[in-house]
Amino acid sequence: MIQLFHVWKFYDRRPALCDLSFQIGKGEFVLIRGASGAGKSTLLKLLFRAELPDEGQVLVHERNLARLSLSEVPTLRRGMGVVFQDFRLLPKKTVFENVALPMLVQGKEAFETRMKVAEALNAVGLSVKRDCRPATLSAGEQQRAPTSSTSSRQFMRGAPRWCWRAMTRT
Repeated sequence: MIQLFHVWKFYDRRPALCDLSFQIGKGEFVLIRGASGAGKSTLLKLLFRAELPDEGQVLVHERNLARLSLSEVPTLRRGMGVVFQDFRLLPKKTVFENVALPMLVQGKEAFETRMKVAEALNAVGLSVKRDCRPATLSAGEQQRAPTSSTSSRQFMRGAPRWCWRAMTRT
């Protein structure tokens, strides 16, 4: 569950978010749209604790993100998948290797990683591209590759469509 209570965020004394409050339940799908400068990126940064609110509270699974120690932030983010506009793919790695990397970093077993990556790539229609390098993929394929590794975790996606699926623990 994601909850925001009276959240304010300022940049150079100008408000980016003004008294924002809402709740997203487990399994809910939310689409965030708005003009440039409306605060979409700021909201996402607050949700994965890249920034803190100037006022108010941001809770994820009933944990106040402002109270997380810096050492707890990576644990929070391991339960999320964030797809940035530039896709953050490693150019010298294959699609399979790019998708597998977060699981390997988390210490997942090689067999489990291979199985989950194959399943994830199949889910987003990239099974046939598993051995390709990012430069050979279309923009849409490049965007789906990192998305596939978030299939069982929190999902947040950068512009042009700002959205996330409320946390689902597996």
